[in-house]
Amino acid sequence: MGTSPYAIAWGSAAVFFAIGGALLLHARCRELGRPSHPLLWAGPSLAVLLALAGAKLHPFFGQMSQLPEILTGQRGFMALNQSGQRIAGGLVLAAVFLGMILPRLCQHRLDGWSILDRVAPLSGIAMAIGRLGCLIAGCCFGSLCDTFFCLEYAQGRPAWWNHFARGLVPEDATSSLPVHPLPFYLVAVGLLATTVARYALQRGAKDGVSFLLFVAIFCGGRLAVESFRETILLVEIPLQQQIDRSLLFGSLVGIFWQQHRQRGGAPDTQASSNEGSSSPGIPNA
Repeated sequence: MGTSPYAIAWGSAAVFFAIGGALLLHARCRELGRPSHPLLWAGPSLAVLLALAGAKLHPFFGQMSQLPEILTGQRGFMALNQSGQRIAGGLVLAAVFLGMILPRLCQHRLDGWSILDRVAPLSGIAMAIGRLGCLIAGCCFGSLCDTFFCLEYAQGRPAWWNHFARGLVPEDATSSLPVHPLPFYLVAVGLLATTVARYALQRGAKDGVSFLLFVAIFCGGRLAVESFRETILLVEIPLQQQIDRSLLFGSLVGIFWQQHRQRGGAPDTQASSNEGSSSPGIPNA
């Protein structure tokens, strides 16, 4: 049996982020006249692996006290294999690594804000690529709708089974009822966050503002489109919206703090000259 479109899409997304992130971090070192570091080349790839781990563990966030038993029990591997993947948990774990751990491992060749500012926009594009796999596989689908852009999934896809179980379509129906194209909405959110974050970086935004803008738009957009996700007869994603709300609030506070902290301070060139030391931009611990 061939590789599924879902696996191809998300695999392509991971390769895109790993290679693109390494090239951007190397280019930043070159801009600052500093030698690169081997872990700056490997850092984005390690972040991908951590994102995958966080995405797989996210469904267990609501039962953290039982997590050691789940992972070490007889059915631990099966539980992880069947748990699906939740992007919020993966993004948090990858961001912590890139912003707080990688700078130390790389001897502060780049500070945490600089790393996050440059790789965050890539994640929006990578997730847009991956969501195309979700669209084809039908694993994420929206609630019922009757507009011209709604989608119908073929018999046997998750949306069809959901509608069949609810008595909305007969057993011989060739397709589901029209549903909101939720993956398309999430693609749009990721690309919008990427565009705004990249524009802010090119316009010389303060350290960390580009990354924080990305987080604010991405999490705010996800909260907006989650209302179109089908939830009937489906397992609720633990802490998904709570994490998105917390990240949205934290990023907005962070943008205000960064702007206030650097207002009237040294110009951006001075900030760049301090990059790579134990600068106070992002906690390097």
